[in-house]
Amino acid sequence: MTAADWVILVGAGTFLAWTVVPHWYRAGGGTAFGIPLPSYTYNGWRGTTMFSALLAVVAIAWLGLRLGGPRLRISIDPRSVDLTLAGAALLLTLLGFVVRPATGLGTASPSWALPPATLLAGIWTYGAQRKHREGRRSMRSTPAAGSGFITGVRP
Repeated sequence: MTAADWVILVGAGTFLAWTVVPHWYRAGGGTAFGIPLPSYTYNGWRGTTMFSALLAVVAIAWLGLRLGGPRLRISIDPRSVDLTLAGAALLLTLLGFVVRPATGLGTASPSWALPPATLLAGIWTYGAQRKHREGRRSMRSTPAAGSGFITGVRP
């Protein structure tokens, strides 16, 4: 595993673990007829952030297949899949601030656990971007033999 693979694994795994923290969204509260009503908090498995959590599960499974599973014969670059999953998760997590999930108590508002989740998705995306860049560097073309370039001669 490369350093980028570790960043992807730790970022996606920590993001997935963070989804069970029950303070991503808050709904309710206030008063009704002078009686205080309780507020309820919800975890990341609501609204658009639910799809981010599912993408974290897919990303971890994809990383396992890519690194230790059978030889994958697909026509797309595996590093592009990593980047697409991480980028989509980051976008859906950011949408969690704007598109608020509906609950039985009305629309929920973001709470304190959503900004750290966005940071975790950003770390995961950074690892995927780094992995994508590593792949582009290794795919650079080198001169073919007999191309007219003299090798091993210094000017």
